[in-house]
Amino acid sequence: MQYIRSKQYPILPKFTMSYDTICELLFRATSQNLKISIQLEAVDRDGYYQPDIMGYIYAWDNLGIYINQEKVHFDEIRHVEFI
Repeated sequence: MQYIRSKQYPILPKFTMSYDTICELLFRATSQNLKISIQLEAVDRDGYYQPDIMGYIYAWDNLGIYINQEKVHFDEIRHVEFI
C-alpha cells in the first residue's frame, strides 16, 4: 500500500521556548486549571510537525506531564500556549 498525503496544509513550527518558560507556563496551567496547547519537537518522516496536543494537565512527575491520557516529557515540548 502506498502512503498518500492528505491535502492539508503543513503545520508550521512555533517558536522554541526555553525550558524555564515552558515550566513556568505548565505550572500556571496546573495551578489555575487552564487549557493548554503543546507543540512537540518531533516531526514526521517528511519533516512536518504533528497537530498540537490540547487539553488540561491532570498529573505530572519528574519527567513530564499527563494530558489527554498521554504522557509528554518536558524535553519533547517545543511551545506551550493557553487556549
